[in-house]
Order: sequence, then structure tokens, then C-alpha cells
Amino acid sequence: MAIFSARFAEAEPLFFACSDTIDNDGDGYTDYPSDPGCTSLTDTDEYNTFVLPEGNIKVKFMSSSLSISDMPGDDDDTGIFEINVSIKVIGEDAYISHEYSLSSDSEYNLGRLAGGGILITSGASHVMTTSADESAAGNYQIEEGEAETFTFTISYTKTGGSPDGLYQAFLKQIKWNNDDENDFDDYYNKSLDADIFKTDSVILN
Repeated sequence: MAIFSARFAEAEPLFFACSDTIDNDGDGYTDYPSDPGCTSLTDTDEYNTFVLPEGNIKVKFMSSSLSISDMPGDDDDTGIFEINVSIKVIGEDAYISHEYSLSSDSEYNLGRLAGGGILITSGASHVMTTSADESAAGNYQIEEGEAETFTFTISYTKTGGSPDGLYQAFLKQIKWNNDDENDFDDYYNKSLDADIFKTDSVILN
């Protein structure tokens, strides 16, 4: 009686997850080399063996407010814009940067709405307050599993060189790291939806 055995070669996959132009694991990164879960273009899955740092914080819009000091003359109104958020940390402690700035490509935006566009306004002051404890390097520490509130306030007094119009404040991103550093040369940005993280608009004359 003859005994036969057969060995079948494993079939090659019909597609490779790391070169199919699809974000298969839903982490916001697609294909090799962008997705850290991919080791090559022929890798068959994008799933990561570690938690992406960008997923370490969750930012929730809480509220916004604005007030205005409406002076009797022209070019002297003052608007105060506030945005309140809650930041929760998952996985390990995070440090929120204490350094924020006002410009078209930074964290804050104070804009004058005109013609469907947003014109960046200079000459405003801003401050961040929080329930979080200050770290040794001067950042704000949020412990793993905890949530802290942050209030971002922009104050702007209209001057003679500024046009009248509707003014509105936006919070564009949160700058943070898992290490407590003084200069935050290497940090992560949590981009925020400007349609959500904003104040109402107000007329400043």
C-alpha cells in the first residue's frame, strides 16, 4: 500500500495592503513608507505594533465665548475671544507646550472675515490657562488616563490701521510631547477642525 503526501505552496496575496492607496488600519497613514506599520510595498497589512503618538491625546471642544468693549468713537473697540477645550491623555503621560503664537501658520488664528476669506490680524495678545500642573520644564503635564481643561484667550484692540468688520478666533492645533522638554524642538501637533474650535464672530469698529 502506497502512502502519498502532498505539500501545497501558500498562495501569494492578490494585493498588498502597503501599496493599495487605502488606509487599511485607519490610523491616518497610507501605504509604505508613510504608514509605520508597513515594512515594504509588499507588506500585506498596515497594522502597527505600537500606539501612534498622534493618538495619545484626545481634544474635545467644550465652549467658546466673546466679549466686546464698545467705545463711542471709531477704531478703539476691544474684543476678547475665549476657546475652552478638554484634553485627555491615553497610554502615557503627555506634556502640553506652554508656547503658542498668533499667525497664519501657528496654533492660534484671529481673523477678520471678508469676502469669504480670513485675514490674519497682528497686534493681538493671547494667554493660555489650564487646570493641569506645570512640569519641571514649564510645560503642562497631563497624567495617563486623566483629562484637563485649557482656556485659550485672545484679546485684540482695533486701531486706526485695522478695517472694520467681523472678527473671529480659531484654535488650529495643540502642540505636545511625551517628554518634558524646554524647547519642544521635536513635538507632535494635534490638528483641530477650525469649523468646531472657534468663537462666534463679532463686529469691531
